[in-house]
Amino acid sequence: AGAGSTLETRGGLASAMRGGGAGFALAARGHAASTTARGISSTSKAMGQYIDDDDDDEDAEPKTKEELEEELNEKIEDSYRTAAHNIRNSPMKRKMSLYDDALTGATSVRPFLEEADVLGQEEDKEVPRELMARVIDVNRTNKVTKGGGLTSYTALVVVGNGDGICGFSTGKGKDIGVAIDKAYVRAIRSLVHIERFDKHTVYHPVTAKHCKTKIIMEPRAKGKGLMCNQVLQSICEMAGITNLMAKVIGSHHPHNTVRAAFEALESMQTPEAVAGRLDVHMYKI
Repeated sequence: AGAGSTLETRGGLASAMRGGGAGFALAARGHAASTTARGISSTSKAMGQYIDDDDDDEDAEPKTKEELEEELNEKIEDSYRTAAHNIRNSPMKRKMSLYDDALTGATSVRPFLEEADVLGQEEDKEVPRELMARVIDVNRTNKVTKGGGLTSYTALVVVGNGDGICGFSTGKGKDIGVAIDKAYVRAIRSLVHIERFDKHTVYHPVTAKHCKTKIIMEPRAKGKGLMCNQVLQSICEMAGITNLMAKVIGSHHPHNTVRAAFEALESMQTPEAVAGRLDVHMYKI
């Protein structure tokens, strides 16, 4: 129904109202029919447009990671511009609160920062594990801010190939898995070589101290196994040491124990190294 039919219907309504009776009823029915037709036509057009939009969305190619990151950076910049505008146009007492919220991302910036963290987690989701790894300790910290509590995790990881190569490091993250992955990546960048006698024990008794933790290590014969705590057992397993007796004196904190253990293992000297330092010949008996 077009504009002409609408005018005709309105004219029929006016004449029927003046004449009264059955003519008014017929005119009213005609007006209702034309209104219904216009509604159906507009609804059909809207449905067609909706279907076309769905088709366009289905045909559109998914956005690449670079495009998503670019859009996210633009959103973050716009949010910071809005925050800066609000800070400039606010009273002094309100400025300090808005400034703190902007620094911690506690206002309009937080959703975009969380989205950025999700993109980063998707990028680092699969960390190649070329070496064995043991999680020694996981510590959780909670910082209370105006925008709420911020929880973070710190993981201590020891890695090694079980054949004289090992290392350790710590990693921090908002999730336990992220913290462990970061610690693993950092640990494989700080690998050291551990000398072993017959590839099963240490060459001689060694002692090392870190802070309030002191460790004493002594060699053992084949088949005797490991006589030490769980932290040192994990380190020996990564380094490929199968027979050892060790004792921890003082603080048994995992971080201090790991650092003292690596200091002891790295300070060990082989007979070749001693002979070279003293400039003497070495004979195997």
